[in-house]
Amino acid sequence: MTFIATSNIVDLVGGKPVFVDVDPVTLLMSIDKMKEAVTASTKAVIPVHLYGQMLDMKALKEALGHRLDIVVIEDAAHCFEGNYAGEPPGRHSDVAVFSFYATKNVTCGEGGAFITNSPGLYEKMLQTRSHGMTAGAADRYRKGTYQHWDMLRLGVKANLPDLLAALLPPQIEVIRVRLPFRETLAVRYEEAFRGTAIRLARVRPDVRSSRHLFAIHVPPSARDQAIIRLNERNVGVTVNYRSVPTLTYYTKKYGYRPGDFPVSYQWGEGTISLPLYYGLSEADQEYVIQSVKETVLPLIERLEAAPVGNRFE
Repeated sequence: MTFIATSNIVDLVGGKPVFVDVDPVTLLMSIDKMKEAVTASTKAVIPVHLYGQMLDMKALKEALGHRLDIVVIEDAAHCFEGNYAGEPPGRHSDVAVFSFYATKNVTCGEGGAFITNSPGLYEKMLQTRSHGMTAGAADRYRKGTYQHWDMLRLGVKANLPDLLAALLPPQIEVIRVRLPFRETLAVRYEEAFRGTAIRLARVRPDVRSSRHLFAIHVPPSARDQAIIRLNERNVGVTVNYRSVPTLTYYTKKYGYRPGDFPVSYQWGEGTISLPLYYGLSEADQEYVIQSVKETVLPLIERLEAAPVGNRFE
């Protein structure tokens, strides 16, 4: 349960992405299933902090035990300001990766960042993001005269342009100030849908979620109709996400099937992300809530009451 970038990069560098299912309550990686999937060939584990909620990274590291050869890479694209029991991403892993894409809480349109406790990995990543060179254009003149550079590894062009990077500091300065506002929005949604037929992922009490996205779940056979009805009310929604291993590329290349990952597949077939952003007014959010209650809930009720042959299967 993630965006395709998490697994695509594994395939692009010649590895094989091995998926594991998620916990049905939090929708985060199941540590037990991760342990079952680890083999002698495993090179890395990539937990995803979905919707802003962190996985228990200390528990994941303990589950790996003596396997110090396995690199732990946190996909923290949704979790810039989140933490687990007061510990932020990067504390118990080799590297944590963030996104500054246009939809993120901290954004400059494109790009991202990584943090690591490994000096060696840091140097390698600086080189890899700039064609594998030992020195970028500016670095070649730091000693006053031109210095030759070398290429030590295969790299790409992946550095964040200065013009985009300049947009980030003001946002980072206030991101934790804005977090309570996002929390208020999320809690208002949770209270509005509590006790209804709409399913929600649960945020653990020891987690400080960044509340990046607010996703609800409806019966899969009603999801597309629900999107249409909300759009008709001018409520913009999206899907985050369909289960990645059941997308066409992965089913064709690796033969993955929906039954291999039942929790993520079921969630992905019925999830809808509601508007959640800094600046969303209480009145506008109330309109979204009422639209869901007045259009989506009746749809679910009719679906559940209808004979099987008449459902939107």
